[in-house]
Amino acid sequence: MTTDCPNCSWLFDPGRNLGESVVCPFCGALFVLDSFPYSQLEKFLIVQSNGSVNPFCKDNYLRKDYTGWIYHRIRSGQPVEIHKLLGNFMPEIKSKIILETLWNLNFREYLDLSDEAAAEFLAVWIFAVSTQQLSLHPEVLRINLSCLAAEALWNHPIAIQPGYISQAIAELNSDKLVWDKVYDASDFTIKPLVGNPIFDWCRNAPLPMRRSLMISIVRAFQYGASSSGYFCLDKCFTRAQFSVEDHGYTTQKLLDSNIFCELTEDKYEKLFSKDELIAFMNELQLPVKKSFTRRKMIAAILDLPEGNAKLKKLVADKNLVMIHPSLESYANEMRDHYNRIIAIVRAFSSFKITDIFSVRTFLSYVDGISYMMKEYIHGMRLANLMPAWRFHAVCPAHQYLNGKVFLKNDPVWRKIFPMPYYSECYCHVESVRKFSELSHGEDFDLPPRDFADPVKILESWQNDPNPLIPLPKEDLTP
Repeated sequence: MTTDCPNCSWLFDPGRNLGESVVCPFCGALFVLDSFPYSQLEKFLIVQSNGSVNPFCKDNYLRKDYTGWIYHRIRSGQPVEIHKLLGNFMPEIKSKIILETLWNLNFREYLDLSDEAAAEFLAVWIFAVSTQQLSLHPEVLRINLSCLAAEALWNHPIAIQPGYISQAIAELNSDKLVWDKVYDASDFTIKPLVGNPIFDWCRNAPLPMRRSLMISIVRAFQYGASSSGYFCLDKCFTRAQFSVEDHGYTTQKLLDSNIFCELTEDKYEKLFSKDELIAFMNELQLPVKKSFTRRKMIAAILDLPEGNAKLKKLVADKNLVMIHPSLESYANEMRDHYNRIIAIVRAFSSFKITDIFSVRTFLSYVDGISYMMKEYIHGMRLANLMPAWRFHAVCPAHQYLNGKVFLKNDPVWRKIFPMPYYSECYCHVESVRKFSELSHGEDFDLPPRDFADPVKILESWQNDPNPLIPLPKEDLTP
């Protein structure tokens, strides 16, 4: 059978047998072949997490980057398996919405790319949306999508379809604050780099490893391109969105490469203040004057064997490296290649932004309603002590309700109880014990609001095993 490593997503050649123990030749992970990909992944993670209750997550972070696993399920047409995976991060109904929306996105209407590239693009997109790595703000969303897609597409040929090139040029050239060049049609066809040792070094890694390698390298270039010319290696491996447990493969691969080298002595003077070096000179009982430059003091310290050893130990403890001087031109080429892909995907995301913005808005809408239902239930529990709610209007559309007080058993609350993200509504209510003026719902002609009707949501929690609005973890039954 054909399978992929549950750790790094390395694809194996067919010919393996069910139940066979396999060692991945790429990352060294040991796993047992299973006929169902999700079951194979789950068993592997249970072993890796020492029987954790939720082997897919660790301390509220994902245990690994699942984009490669999702990619193989896309290529083999197994959305049901992806649905099972996403169920570990969110309610079942939300994962269903994500898959149904994104699975049918037609990238090729706008982008000319291979089947493999399209599947990697979709895998990154599904993973990012399902793990809520994307902002709801449209402009931030475009930037995030560009960076995420670049991590998948930088290894493939890619081009904007001819019919959309003029639109892409207009989109990018209109934003002078982001792009420091004027784009033309030649900028929207990109091929993988040839003869670049850094590119060749990591291009054959599986998708999740390649994403980590690419992020690490790009960050290294960004830090290395600063005025200091060096950077902290630890910063290259920090992933704010989720933790990646790859048995240290990515880190070790970078450390074993010839891309980085230790700081040369001419960089030392930028690491220490003048006062620090004067104190160091006094400690070594070396003659020093305030007029001495940092370069002169460092030269004096390095000339003394004891000082040389101590200073290099201090530098080593900072874990600082620099891009190897012989690879500077290749590093610049890699950085430019990455930025060109970001530009293409940024233009593409301006075409398709509504699809992703709508699904993320809807999912946040669902989360917001679930949160406000807690407020509704707690308020109903206190109805004997505080029998009414006062409406506090924030959005302009509901100003006519601002300050109005209705009894909690008034049916009007089925139509007006505020739900965050519902029509961008951020209104709220306050339980009140005493009130001078009471309004009545029958005086307001309002349409029914089935989707955000708190009574119907409560009924769905009682009768529907998979309600559209997820039940809060606490027991909040009135």
